Amino acid sequence: MASNTDLSKLVIWMVFLLHSLGNGLAGGRNITTEQSLQVKAYRKFLNRPAIKSIKTTNRDIFDCVDIYKQPALDHPQLKNHTIQMRPSTYLMETKNKTSTFEVPNIGLKNGGCPFGTVPIPRTQIKDIPMAGSHPRFGQKDDERNFPHHWAAMGMKERQSLYGTAAFLNVWKPKVQHDIQFTLSQIWVTAGPYPDENYIEAGWHVYPKLNGDYEPRIFILWTVDGYRSHCYNFQCQGFVQVSRKISPGIRIAPVTTYGGTQYGISLSIVKDMRSGNWLLLWGEDQSELIGYWPKQLFNHLADKAEDIQWGGETYGPLPFPEMGSGHFPEEGAGKACFINNIRVYNNPGTKRDLDPSETHTKTTAPDCYRSIVGRSEEGTYIYFGGPGGNCARQA
Repeated sequence: MASNTDLSKLVIWMVFLLHSLGNGLAGGRNITTEQSLQVKAYRKFLNRPAIKSIKTTNRDIFDCVDIYKQPALDHPQLKNHTIQMRPSTYLMETKNKTSTFEVPNIGLKNGGCPFGTVPIPRTQIKDIPMAGSHPRFGQKDDERNFPHHWAAMGMKERQSLYGTAAFLNVWKPKVQHDIQFTLSQIWVTAGPYPDENYIEAGWHVYPKLNGDYEPRIFILWTVDGYRSHCYNFQCQGFVQVSRKISPGIRIAPVTTYGGTQYGISLSIVKDMRSGNWLLLWGEDQSELIGYWPKQLFNHLADKAEDIQWGGETYGPLPFPEMGSGHFPEEGAGKACFINNIRVYNNPGTKRDLDPSETHTKTTAPDCYRSIVGRSEEGTYIYFGGPGGNCARQA
């Protein structure tokens, strides 16, 4: 387990580097020569030497980096870390229910990166945004600036939990400002307020982070209740393993109102042997995208205490859409959902979630709502809404 001292040193180092960048880059501000050099140094830290580069059809660039030279392994707790290349056998043998929805083929073409390398999204200098004097690269914006809203469900009782698997319906909700985001995710958590550990994974639309308004796979983790936290690869920790699917990759095609329903199957699971938290792709959990080593965490080092599923938005008025942009009462084909939800009560033992075990959290019912139930696709949550200027907030 990472000591508080080691984690504090890492956080202090990252905060110092980020805050030293000063004003600029966003909003057309000028920056000094020294600040420009610091930005370039940080970009060099993120962008490792590439053995090969892959440009996607939407002009994203993924650099194929030596798997042992990826940013994660700069973490002080991961010195001499041996990379876990595959899940424990029990996960590979576990079969999920067959979904009736479509799964977009989002992996990098031709098998992705060469063996021994992993895809890391390339960061351009223009991708390092600032907010006033405080840069916000790869981090959630300060909740004191604008509100976060949720339409989600979680477990009624805290208990020993070891992960979750689910199918996440994917849409392209509208956001009104670059600093807004809207997302659908699964997340596991442990620890007391205000020092919770969180691991999150799902899809989001977040133009400030990604430079566009497209839905993309994302991850986020924190060990101190979001006082320091990071998306994707913007700080050391998450170990990429897959050669073809990576956080930051665009999801296409997506669901349309009344049309074909597209979605992705994701799992966050505690590995029985290594103790790492795995991020798995697919209904059969056959693709290990990567993992968070157990050494990163204190409260999540052994198990989770709560799991949640649903949507979140952030930003100023008018609030962005969530999910399909329609309320969950409109139902199948018109509202966003997460279904086929399973939980792990013991390492390696997966079961269907019962709706009676859950409670819902809806913070702006005039903008977003949620409905929980059960169908042949397992337990589900329909959630979302049009956003806008909410008159009533919980």
